[in-house]
Amino acid sequence: MKFNIATCERDKGIFYKEIGKVSLFKKKMKLAEDELERLRSVWSKASDELRIIQVNNALFEVYLALGKKQQALDALNTSSTLANANESDWYIQRSLEDFSKYYKASGQYEQALSYSEKYNLYRYKNINEKQIQDNEKQAALYLDQKNIREIERKKEDLKLSNLKLRNSYIYISIAIFSCFIFIFLFVRFRRLHAKIQGLLLNILPPSVVKRIQADATDDCATNFEAATILFSDFAGFTEISAQIPPNELLGYLNKFFTAFDEIISEEKSNIFVQIKKVFRLISFTYDVYSISKRENIDVIHAHAMFFCAISAKLTSLLLNIPFVYEVRSLWEERYKNYNLFSKIIFSFVTILESLSMYSSDRIIVINNALKDNISKRYILKNKIISIVPNAVDISNIKIIEKKNKDLFFGYIGTLSPIEGLGLLIKVFNQLHADGLTNKLIFYGDGIERKNLELLALNNPLIQFKGSFLPSQVSQVYSNVDIVVNPRISNLLTNSVTPLKPLEAMAYRKLVIASDVGGMHELIKNEKTGFLFKAESESALKKIIIDVLRNKKINVVIDNAYNEILENRNWKLNSLKYTKIYNDLINEK
Repeated sequence: MKFNIATCERDKGIFYKEIGKVSLFKKKMKLAEDELERLRSVWSKASDELRIIQVNNALFEVYLALGKKQQALDALNTSSTLANANESDWYIQRSLEDFSKYYKASGQYEQALSYSEKYNLYRYKNINEKQIQDNEKQAALYLDQKNIREIERKKEDLKLSNLKLRNSYIYISIAIFSCFIFIFLFVRFRRLHAKIQGLLLNILPPSVVKRIQADATDDCATNFEAATILFSDFAGFTEISAQIPPNELLGYLNKFFTAFDEIISEEKSNIFVQIKKVFRLISFTYDVYSISKRENIDVIHAHAMFFCAISAKLTSLLLNIPFVYEVRSLWEERYKNYNLFSKIIFSFVTILESLSMYSSDRIIVINNALKDNISKRYILKNKIISIVPNAVDISNIKIIEKKNKDLFFGYIGTLSPIEGLGLLIKVFNQLHADGLTNKLIFYGDGIERKNLELLALNNPLIQFKGSFLPSQVSQVYSNVDIVVNPRISNLLTNSVTPLKPLEAMAYRKLVIASDVGGMHELIKNEKTGFLFKAESESALKKIIIDVLRNKKINVVIDNAYNEILENRNWKLNSLKYTKIYNDLINEK
């Protein structure tokens, strides 16, 4: 088909109208839109209102097909206004029909029904019974469509309810299991109490035991005309007693027996702590739920262990919000290599931790080693696991210049068995015997402190400063120059990235660490710190001597500090957490 393009506006309009028809027919909606908009411009210039109505009706169909609902409504309003102004029955009728079509496509069925009734009333001036029935059928059709959508929505709600119910069964089982653990702990406590009672009666008269139990501060000094003496020995006691005065010896004995008493007291305390946790879970869950509801939170983020996960999951179900579970260590490994009771506890908490991870919407770990370990658990093989590494809040780092110019070594953190601090003290005892005069200072507290103090008993260059407040962290780091982290090698230390070495690097302190997996991830040997073979006295001794002779220490310290700035700070981590949260919210 050929068109003779005339110069007058009306002839241009005819040309664009034909092009628009062809494009629309071929379903090339975008081309149809462009040509019809040109045509509308032409008719507008020619002030041909009927033609403007025609092109707006056509544009309405195109916009609706393209999903441009607002533009479709604008075009429809224009044609409706012009149709009423020109009193054109056919175009008024067409506008009413198009309004019904628009609202139906938008899911607004009541408005669609209203315009459908107006269309029918306008079309049939003399309404009869058949037409009424037709209208009622059409109304019923719209209502049926609305009901279908409502049924589908209820089906989805039912699926969600079933999912919540299934998860509830899991946590009810956990609660029942926790009750059994409570009973088991209670029985164990009673047996331990009886054992302690028997121990005291074996070494003390019953009257003295009663006085001790009635008043722990009672010295129980009593004159006995006849007595049975129990002789016992400590490893190396004879050699030590031959070298120190009697009064000092009595002081050491008092320390030994005090430590024994504290071990027993600690064990009783730990049992009570575990029992209290079972009861506190209910109130803790209620607090988490109440705060989350009041603050209208979007995502609930819980850190291991499972006590936190249970509360977070229940809150997530009740408020229908995503639940993130962050695992920063394999803390359950501490039970693995002990007695039968500990092995039972290990199996139990491992199952609970796995269930906690499984119930979450997203698992977060601090390194690849943890991710690999968790991924191997069958129940978690299809879970999404994100890595957000350990990092330091550099905005809180305040470097204080050290007043003393002597080079001090130090350890800052919890005094626990896995840290290998006994090895560190043995090495420094050897080095001090060889003439080393550098101090070794321990900042922190823990269950190993008494044992470590005994190892350092005859070394005045090894000091224990005890625990400190968060506000004192900067001052603590200002008192040491080289931080030593001699962790032993096991599954826990090889899969966990410690925070303290990162903190030391941020405070521009040189870090010496064992070559366990968690340290390997942080430190590049001789570039950002120094690594030695784990649990090796000779290796640690050698690296300390090498570091003291190394004149490039400041370069290593600078490299470590830059590593923190570029890869290990909380500003970067905040972006990673934000992305995870947004993804979960969008999935909901």
